[in-house]
Amino acid sequence: MVNGVIISVGSHPSGYVVSPVSLDDSVGLCYTKESKYPVSQVNMKELDSCNFVKLDILGLDNIEIINETCRLAGIERLVPDNMNVNDEAVWESMKDSGLGIFQWESESAHRYYKELFKQETIKKIREVNPEISLIELFSMGNGAIRPSGSSYRESLAAGIFKDHGHKELNNSLNNTHGYLISQEQIMNFLVDFCGYSMAESDTVRRGLSKKEGTEQYIPLIRDRFVSNMRKKFAEDEEHSKAIIEPFLQVILDAQYYGFSDNHSNPYSHIGYGNGYLRHYYSLEFLTVMLNIADNLDKVGKIAEYANSIGVNIEPIMFRKSVSEYMMAKEENAIYKGIRSIKYLNEQIANELYELKDNTYETFCDLLVDIFEKTSCDSRQLQILIKLGFFKEFGGNKELFNIYVEFIGGKDAYKKI
Repeated sequence: MVNGVIISVGSHPSGYVVSPVSLDDSVGLCYTKESKYPVSQVNMKELDSCNFVKLDILGLDNIEIINETCRLAGIERLVPDNMNVNDEAVWESMKDSGLGIFQWESESAHRYYKELFKQETIKKIREVNPEISLIELFSMGNGAIRPSGSSYRESLAAGIFKDHGHKELNNSLNNTHGYLISQEQIMNFLVDFCGYSMAESDTVRRGLSKKEGTEQYIPLIRDRFVSNMRKKFAEDEEHSKAIIEPFLQVILDAQYYGFSDNHSNPYSHIGYGNGYLRHYYSLEFLTVMLNIADNLDKVGKIAEYANSIGVNIEPIMFRKSVSEYMMAKEENAIYKGIRSIKYLNEQIANELYELKDNTYETFCDLLVDIFEKTSCDSRQLQILIKLGFFKEFGGNKELFNIYVEFIGGKDAYKKI
């Protein structure tokens, strides 16, 4: 491989360039097998330097999980306005596993959730702020698990209030237990305590969002904080410099990924909605999760969780299985879908499922209907037999012998 030669092309999972001029003429486009849309031949940061507008348009599996679970359960779609975010049972259940909980599925995030939502942690936080809700704590946690939270993450999880040694600062951050968590708080801090205008503070915020170059703002923020604290609060320089350092660290860390309220709050409601549905509609929730799982590792984790709460994941079975995973509420079970099996498809699954209410005295009776009423071919039928799909009629070997005789014996069936 020659150094500098491009051997592969990737694209941002949710970044889209929007422009009033033809992008094909301006930046050049290419196509990749992973993307159904054209891909810019100019890199993201170079596009930004040319003042093209980039929008992040997220397609979230967790939103689909909420939508489809509600549909399957026959309930109104969950949105922030109709969520009971004070349900202690839901918050407690999320300690058991992070599976399906938006932003909290990783081992490290779930471990942090269990620390943050310990009863002793909540008690300590409410001693300072009695009115704080669990969804607000969840939003604080969503900020803390980002890189911008590295300097205060563990202290927050221990319920330690960040005392800045300054009454006005403590009051301004009381709602987040003394910590500078969101981009909006950083902007307000710059305005209220460093003498910045809102426009100036937004310039810093935009600098943070570029994820580079934040260091250039630090000396000026420090100087303006010290100056403003002297003029506004009569603080001496040494004390002011000591106060500002933790804030500067959070601002520096925020360049690697700082959260804003308009991300954190919606994300928290999505995560809570996932937890609510998993707790109260677990069968529907897990069915939907299995249907959108994109790898075997994820399917394995879902099956492991299902088993832990007494939900069985069953193999494909006649009268039970459809194209995708399908729940059987009366059995507290979920049956695997047919479409995922090599050489089988949605059409075959639907045609076989249409036969589910018919009465068959023998396997031959069923084979007649399969031959006459479905498009299932010989290879597909043999696969189904070998996988035990028709086990209500007998063992796999027995049924295969019947099938062989049915299609090739002296009295072989002739399709009408």
